[in-house]
Amino acid sequence: MPELPEVEHARKLVHAHCVNKICTNVIFPSAETGVLDEKCFKDIGEEMFKKAVLNKRLLNTHRKGKQGWLEFEGESFVLFHFGMTGAFSVKGERPLKYVEFKVDQESWPPKFYKFVLEFSGGEKCLAYTDPRRFGRVQVRNECPRKSAPVNKLGFDPYLERISETEFEKIFRRRNAAIKSVLLDQSVACGVGNWMADEMLYRAKIHPEVKASELNGEAMRSLREAMFDVTRVAVESDADSGRFPSDWLFHHRWGKNQNAKMANGEKISFCEVGGRTTAFVAARQKKVANTTSGSNGADPKEAKKKTTTKVKREEEPVSAKKEIAKRSKKASGGGGGGGGATANLAARVTRSAIKSAYFLLR
Repeated sequence: MPELPEVEHARKLVHAHCVNKICTNVIFPSAETGVLDEKCFKDIGEEMFKKAVLNKRLLNTHRKGKQGWLEFEGESFVLFHFGMTGAFSVKGERPLKYVEFKVDQESWPPKFYKFVLEFSGGEKCLAYTDPRRFGRVQVRNECPRKSAPVNKLGFDPYLERISETEFEKIFRRRNAAIKSVLLDQSVACGVGNWMADEMLYRAKIHPEVKASELNGEAMRSLREAMFDVTRVAVESDADSGRFPSDWLFHHRWGKNQNAKMANGEKISFCEVGGRTTAFVAARQKKVANTTSGSNGADPKEAKKKTTTKVKREEEPVSAKKEIAKRSKKASGGGGGGGGATANLAARVTRSAIKSAYFLLR
């Protein structure tokens, strides 16, 4: 799935080649098939889409998280989300290479295109493609920032470098696995599966640890890893061939059970929140970096454990008193009583010891 760096690359591609040009023609595959892709064009038809862009100048391009939009003159906006396999292509320009799917560059319009915009001068054409059809295209007559889904998104780790205090506040109140929290777009928008795995690998945090249990050091490490991974990926134009050689990205695909990092560390796989997750167990230990782990115990948690331990140590004293009480009662409270009384006292004592044993188990 295209994540923040890939969507930012698409935005910059359109901005560089189409901004300040007038859309002179709109082409749909329905011209040949007779069928509009209603799954892709949510709640709009061809005429509504044409009205939003035709004979209008493209003024600007925008993005927040994985949501992007094109701003045309006349308060007209085209909001898009790439879903699993969506992409923009500009005629004559090399499309971005993805690991999990391929964007056609052999023909024009490209295979699986949903619309093509032709711009003034006939020099540039913009195509939107989506083989698996999970992407969405909508038309808005006001800035998408003012309404859902954009105004429901969390902070964008490329556009908003929030403080350590704010970062910890956001993540501390989440009680789910940290991998799931990273994928929650209302927390940090734009982060997807491979980005989350990369961030956790670099911060040395196990993906199943609860976000609320991360200690201060882990929070700081995760924050730095999030901003660094995002920045490097965007500055590399989402070209994985330019990513650092020590990144998990290069070895995480395909759930290969023999997968290893360049340094020989074994890569393991698990499922977190329904998503395949890659991690390095030797580096990302489940008990480390938590408030109760080895890398910084939380004082409150330590106090709870100490209190519990004292209570457990006091219980045998009470049990001894109970045994003595029963023994005295069985023996009649003092001297004499003969062998029968002594045997009865012994049996009662053994019974009391058993009761105390099971009580303390």
